[in-house]
Amino acid sequence: MPKSNTTSRPAQKQKFGKRRDKLLVIAARCFNEQGYDAASMRDIAKAMEILPGTIYYYFPSKESLLVAVHQEGVRRISAKIEAALAKSSADPWERLSDAAAAYLESMLGADRDLCAVIIAEFPRRHSKPLREELLANREVVEAHFRKLVADLPLRRGVSRSLWRLALMGQLAWTHAWYQKGKQTPSEIGRRLVDFLRRDSEN
Repeated sequence: MPKSNTTSRPAQKQKFGKRRDKLLVIAARCFNEQGYDAASMRDIAKAMEILPGTIYYYFPSKESLLVAVHQEGVRRISAKIEAALAKSSADPWERLSDAAAAYLESMLGADRDLCAVIIAEFPRRHSKPLREELLANREVVEAHFRKLVADLPLRRGVSRSLWRLALMGQLAWTHAWYQKGKQTPSEIGRRLVDFLRRDSEN
C-alpha cells in the first residue's frame, strides 16, 4: 500500500513559507536599490538565484509582490511597536517615546530594506486599487501613533493631527540621512519626540 503524502505537507508548507519570506527580503532590496519601476522580476529572480518563472509560483504579478513586501514591512514595524508598548509605562509621553524608538529600530535596523519600501513607495504613484491596498497597510502603523498622540497632554489649540503628521514625517525622513555608528535609532526616535514636546505640552 503506497505511503500517504500527508505527513510531508507541514514540511512542504514550512519550506514554501521560508522561501517566500526570503523572496520578500530580496525583492525589497531590489526595489530599494533600483527603484520599483526599474527592478524587473528577472532582476529579482537573479538575486534570488531562481528562474524568473518561479516567482510567479509565489506571486502572480509584480504589483502583488510589492503589496506583500509592503505588508511584511508594516507587520514587522507594528510588531516591534506592540512589543515596546507591552513593556512601557502608563505615562503617555513615555509610551509615545517607546513607540517612536521601536519604529526606528525596525525601520533602520535589520528590517531596513522591507520597511524602506513603505517610505519610498508613495501610494499616489500607483493605480487606484494598488494605492488603496498600500494606504490600508500604512494605516496599521498610523493607528498606533494616532492613539498615542490622542492620549498626550498637549496644550489647548495644538492640532493633534498636524502634531502627529509632523512626528511621523520626521521619523520617516531619518531613512534618508541615518548613518550607523552615531546615534542609535532608539535615541533618535526619543529625541524627535522630545523636540516636539517642548513647545506643545501643557
